Amino acid sequence: MKHPIPSSTAPDAVRPVTGQAPEPAAASVSTAASSPAHTPIHGWSSDQRPRERLLQHGPASLSIPELLALLLGSGDRRRDAVALARLLFARTGEDLTVLSRRSASDLARLPGVGPAKAARVAAALELARRRMAAQ
Repeated sequence: MKHPIPSSTAPDAVRPVTGQAPEPAAASVSTAASSPAHTPIHGWSSDQRPRERLLQHGPASLSIPELLALLLGSGDRRRDAVALARLLFARTGEDLTVLSRRSASDLARLPGVGPAKAARVAAALELARRRMAAQ
């Protein structure tokens, strides 16, 4: 089940979940990834936050970038965790197989990721790999 994410430029508006963070309050959407005007996840309504939606509706209700955002834990100075996860997923061609083959050190070189976030993502992917091998 897809859940809408409100746009911060029109608080009552909703749009389908696409793994994208709410649009920034700034006039230019094209600078959303590099603008400090993004809306942090803690500023989203509680029913739109990935963690709360996972707890209420289950992990299948989240997009891949939203699941990655939960593993990342936070964004960076310019992006919230969902926007950073979208960037990470886009850098792998939006392909989980490609993402799963990237090493933690390779992931850590991506802007805003670093060693701690890369280790969490690599650990989760290794758990998935081991689960698949055990089947």
